[in-house]
Amino acid sequence: MHVAFRCDASSRIGLGHVLRSLSLAQALAAAGATTSFLLRDSDVEAAARVRAAGFTAVRLPLPPVHEPGQLTDADADARASISALNGAPPAWVVADHYGLDARWHDALRDALHCRLAVIDDLADRPLAADALIDHNLLPSGTHRERYAAVLRLEPSRWLCGPRHALLGPAYADLPAFDVREAVQRVGIFMGGTDPRAASATVLAGCRAAGFEGHIDIVTTSAAPSLAALQAAVAADGRATLTLDLPDLAGFYARQDLLVGAGGGGAWERCAVGVPSLTLCVADNQRAVIPALVAQGATVGANDLTPAGVATALRPLLADAGLRRRLSASAAALVDGWGARRVALALLSQAGCLPTLRAATMADAEALWRWRNHAATRAVSRQQGEIPLASHRQWLQRLLDAGRNRLSIASIGALDVGVIRFDPLDAQPTAAWEVSLYLLPQLHGLGLGGLLLRAGELALREAEGPLQVHAEVLAGNTASKRLFEAGGYRPQRDGHWIKPLG
Repeated sequence: MHVAFRCDASSRIGLGHVLRSLSLAQALAAAGATTSFLLRDSDVEAAARVRAAGFTAVRLPLPPVHEPGQLTDADADARASISALNGAPPAWVVADHYGLDARWHDALRDALHCRLAVIDDLADRPLAADALIDHNLLPSGTHRERYAAVLRLEPSRWLCGPRHALLGPAYADLPAFDVREAVQRVGIFMGGTDPRAASATVLAGCRAAGFEGHIDIVTTSAAPSLAALQAAVAADGRATLTLDLPDLAGFYARQDLLVGAGGGGAWERCAVGVPSLTLCVADNQRAVIPALVAQGATVGANDLTPAGVATALRPLLADAGLRRRLSASAAALVDGWGARRVALALLSQAGCLPTLRAATMADAEALWRWRNHAATRAVSRQQGEIPLASHRQWLQRLLDAGRNRLSIASIGALDVGVIRFDPLDAQPTAAWEVSLYLLPQLHGLGLGGLLLRAGELALREAEGPLQVHAEVLAGNTASKRLFEAGGYRPQRDGHWIKPLG
């Protein structure tokens, strides 16, 4: 499946749109999709960055982009984008661009017969999205209310909140952050291009707060204030400046305390669990930072001055307990699976069936982790935790018997769930009982029905006409909806049956 991205970057608007789109593109590629990027020229080499990540980048024959939030010529942009994509029409177009509105979305959808996913966090212009992606934390927790006035099409998928933060694969399944008693290192990252020259301000604020340790600053060679920042670092004598660092996850993990902007980096810091001070450097961050502060996931500052930064930093530097609380709250918000969730949700909406492979003893530990997760146990017959040794013995007996069909489902290289069929010898006709579960991180994405369908097709091909039985525990409304939608008929005591002829 082909997915096309339309996004831009410049020294004024930063790299955030391109970077979060790249994170989603990486997850889509892992799921087996092909991707391409459409970008205007600018004073930032975004196309080179996209190609360096292994993706196709097409330069649009349009004037360069510089101003943040300025609506483009929708007709000209749409014509150029359609022309670039006509040779390989995508199943999805993902628009991550504050300058494109519903006119552009409708034009692409109609011309290319594709679905439109919109990545947004402003809700400030008409939108026509089949899927809306907004990973920000809202005080009310409801994105539907915020977007109601601007939607020209009701999205069939709402992929909203920090659960869907578009982060690279390095942020998934990170170890717990170790909060030390004393702050020895402070890191500063104020966004890809730091358009407000905030890094030097934060450096001065750290020293004004009395911090005398080492300060690591990361920015890019596209930052317009780079020369002034280099001079400030040289004058400080106890700070280092790194340009174009490819691994920010490692940078975050090396620090005791981070100061950063309220853009995409805020979710990266949460995923790592590093205690942080978050500063507002763009209008779209004004609603995000107070919500993170209210959640106890970061600390904010009243103003972006050395004195304002120093005032906000002093309690963080002095109080290890505060830093531990911030670390725990931040890590609880973001688990690093957001890009995978969004990628799989888009693929599931396009009807991509998982592939199945027979489980082996090499899968024992992974199966044990997934099966022992609280979300899986809550809807299982046996709801207690299973020791690993007992699980290994059970799996060996199952495989040795050779009668059951236990499969792991994947989409591309991403495992998504487990499905098992057990023969029911007591039935008068060929009958099998099905049980299945998704990976705990992947609930709510529309994958359950696809997993069930893939399992049924494989079973029918191998065994011929038969009946499939399912048992749904009382109160498990999600499984009830799954089997009902899959064509199963309810029987007595939570049992469901479907003939596969």
